[in-house]
Amino acid sequence: MHFFKHPQRFRMDQEVIFNQLPKRCVEELAAPHDKLEAGWGLYFEEGWHWKTIYFILVVLVITGALVFGITWSIMKLDIQSGFAITAVWMTVGSMALGYMALKS
Repeated sequence: MHFFKHPQRFRMDQEVIFNQLPKRCVEELAAPHDKLEAGWGLYFEEGWHWKTIYFILVVLVITGALVFGITWSIMKLDIQSGFAITAVWMTVGSMALGYMALKS
């Protein structure tokens, strides 16, 4: 990754990166026109990173909602209102995740 960010530091006589790349050693690379064939190079995966999105959803929405509900219940002495707001918060977070899943 260092050489991708700083290509000016790469020397042409270095074989470090070449030795780490996957290579096809069996036969010459020939791919049909209608499908992809694995060969030399790097594979970049694009799209949403769902583990990170799920982690952020759990940490921000669920933990934040629970902390808010408990704090409201203690400060206002009203557990029903505190957790009603928490339920709306959780619903909006779940709907946001569903919206992101539909858009991708």
